[in-house]
Amino acid sequence: MRRRRLDQARRALLAPTGGTVVEIAARWQFAESSHFIRTFRRYCAQTPAQGGCVLAGGCSELG
Repeated sequence: MRRRRLDQARRALLAPTGGTVVEIAARWQFAESSHFIRTFRRYCAQTPAQGGCVLAGGCSELG
């Protein structure tokens, strides 16, 4: 479940109208944006604000 939410959030971050990190965290049911940022960084090796997993070659730990 977390993998799916992070993948959808990553896609939203890359979309031109995806919204802010706070809005995306809320949309994908993370209780707090700080929790979303920590979880995203753990799986993607960078923060959501650094451009999402695509720039790092994908979220290898999600699989």
